[in-house]
Amino acid sequence: MLNRLRSFSIISLIAFVLATVFISLIYHQKVHGDLVVMGESNNAALTQVFANAWGSDLAFLLQSAEKLSDEQLLSSEEISRLHHTVINEIKGLSVVKVKLFDHQGRTIFSTEPSEIGKITNSQDFFIARNGQTLTLHNQHQEFQTINGKITDRQLFSSYIPIQFENASKPITGVFELYTDETPLVQRIQRTQRTIILATVTIFTLLYGVVWLIARQAHLLLPNQYTQLSSTQANLAESHQELQQRVNKLHHQNRVLMALAKNKALHQGNLQEAFQAITEATAQTLHIERVSVWLFDSNQTQLQCFDLFELSSRQHSEGTELTAVDYPNYCR
Repeated sequence: MLNRLRSFSIISLIAFVLATVFISLIYHQKVHGDLVVMGESNNAALTQVFANAWGSDLAFLLQSAEKLSDEQLLSSEEISRLHHTVINEIKGLSVVKVKLFDHQGRTIFSTEPSEIGKITNSQDFFIARNGQTLTLHNQHQEFQTINGKITDRQLFSSYIPIQFENASKPITGVFELYTDETPLVQRIQRTQRTIILATVTIFTLLYGVVWLIARQAHLLLPNQYTQLSSTQANLAESHQELQQRVNKLHHQNRVLMALAKNKALHQGNLQEAFQAITEATAQTLHIERVSVWLFDSNQTQLQCFDLFELSSRQHSEGTELTAVDYPNYCR
């Protein structure tokens, strides 16, 4: 029983730990997925705001950039004007970096000027160029932003295709937008830790209750098992005794049936009938002496018509008892 309690406790503990880990993983995946969707939606909205604000300057830049060298692009008035516009518009926002690629993957604008003119081979860019918005969530130990280098930050990077006027027009470029969502991620992580702690607390309490129930059962079961065993033994003994009585009744019934079919009874031979009755009675009831006595016509004398002794299997008769000698028998 002790081994069973120990096994039950260990299995229950493992089950609770696995359940806690499973719930934590499910919650993390769900929140992370929702966070990425939210970040992508926010970045897409910001990109649309930028595209609407920059309007013709952005369209002109995308069309003319391929004719300009890297040096000409970097020193152009459009880039300078766009840089100042971007700086002013992202003040107070979580945006930390903005990049603009033309259709060929060339960086024609970046809040980090040293990146202008570089060609990207990022698979994420080609996915966006084919019309699909893509958002990634990564933790950066170091990252260069508009306002300088930042460390240990949770950044969302979105690749968003650029289409002017309507969706039927071809994609002319791709925005790459970085936003710093570290405060939001930290709040979610704190919430996740709180939920995990609450889950662990609840499961610990449940485990304690289950363990106490199992412990109580462990203490009660041996006594109940002993009582059950005793009850089963008594039932078996009672059943055996009952079976013996049933067998005895069946035997007695067979003897009575045999006596009822005895020819001496039907032929009126009382002496043979008495012998059959006394012998059958002695053998059936395991009695040493069985006899039949009858009164005379005056009720003053008892005469033995048959006496059977089981041990010697002998019949005898003729013994007489008078009322004078044995008054108690003749009342």
